[in-house]
Parts: sequence; C-alpha cells; structure tokens
Amino acid sequence: MTYHIKRPNYMCKKCAVIYIPFNKDIACPNCGNQADTEEHFDFIIDIANSMKAHKIRYGSFMPPAFFCDGSLAANIQSSCLKIFDKFEAAKPKDEKGWLSKAVVEKIEFSEEYKYLIKHITDIIFSIYGLYKKQNKFAPSKLKRWLSEELKKLLPYLP
Repeated sequence: MTYHIKRPNYMCKKCAVIYIPFNKDIACPNCGNQADTEEHFDFIIDIANSMKAHKIRYGSFMPPAFFCDGSLAANIQSSCLKIFDKFEAAKPKDEKGWLSKAVVEKIEFSEEYKYLIKHITDIIFSIYGLYKKQNKFAPSKLKRWLSEELKKLLPYLP
C-alpha cells in the first residue's frame, strides 16, 4: 500500500496562488505574504515518512503505482519520490547542486506555476536535510526498528 499525503491546496490570501506552507516562517513564493496557517507544517515529515515506508516495502522511494489526486501536495510528493530515486542512482558528488538542477530539469512547470520552482527546491532541501540526518532513510535500520515495534504489539494481537 502506498503512503499518500492528503492535504487541501493552500491558497495565498493576497495573490490567490497555491503553495505549501511547510514551516511557520514560509511566505507565499509569489508575493511574499506570510502564511497564516499551521495546516501544512508537518509536510516535510510526511514526505520523509512516505519515502521511508516506500523504501522498505518496494525498495525505492517511488512505488510501482502512485496516483496523484491533482492536489499540489500529491504532485510535490510524487516529484520528490522520483527525484530522490534518481538522486540515489546518480550518486552525485555535488549533491545540493544536483538536487537544485533536478527540480528544474525533472519537473515540468507551466508558466503559471514557475513561481513554485524555488518553493519546491526549498522543500527538496528540507527533505535532503532529513535524508542526510537519518542515514539516507536506510531500510535495514528501519526494518529493524519496525520489527522491534511489531514485537511490542504481539501480546495485544488476538
């Protein structure tokens, strides 16, 4: 089963573009208006958790079948999964440079959504920070952790 992030599109109250206010300091990437919501603040953690779950289950961040419901959150999640799979395959020396380039080269932006390029790059770099901090979301460690957590639940199962 795939891990889908369900979030409604957040619309800037000033200029009416959609974006993901993924931390408390995020401003609209189009007009700079400060977001007034806490609705999406866990977005980076959600993507990281989906990456970990997919890596354990499927061996890659992008599962074999992944449906995008048309929301910005689902499209960004899908793009992140694909980019990090390609990132791991490429093993670039300049990791941050590669990731910056990947956003522009691997995601198609129509004119009306070009304002999202830096925004999505910031999301990618936030995920990259967790990726590096958590040992590349290493599946072997995650499997051990999951196994220990499941053992704790065994006495409660019928």
